[in-house]
Amino acid sequence: MDERSGPGVGRVFWSAIVLAAIFALSLAGLRPPAAVPSNAAPSNFSAVRAAEALRRILGDDAPHPVGSLPNAAVRDRIVAELTGLGYQPVVQSAFACNEFGVCAMVNNVLARLEGSEPGQSIVLAAHYDSVPAG
Repeated sequence: MDERSGPGVGRVFWSAIVLAAIFALSLAGLRPPAAVPSNAAPSNFSAVRAAEALRRILGDDAPHPVGSLPNAAVRDRIVAELTGLGYQPVVQSAFACNEFGVCAMVNNVLARLEGSEPGQSIVLAAHYDSVPAG
């Protein structure tokens, strides 16, 4: 019997085909969905709309560390963006120090969206500051 045409070669061949198909299907499943356009309904998340808002908020994309004038400008743009969406944002201010002894005036921007049904709440929290080298 010819070694190249034995049952072992056929099993290896079909195993390679099955593995290649599994790999191809896995790659197809990892592909992100298409971006929703900016003119989609406001109730639908649009990555395009989010990127546009981020560009407006970041402005010149310069570093904006806590306590700096650029940080205040970014905060003001966040408040303006939230106001434009119909929220009534509130800024909370406090003086705080970190574990390295760096102290500054810190500000939180709060906005609330009332739910349509009673139940648990969801809180979204994020930093809007950057490091000086950032």
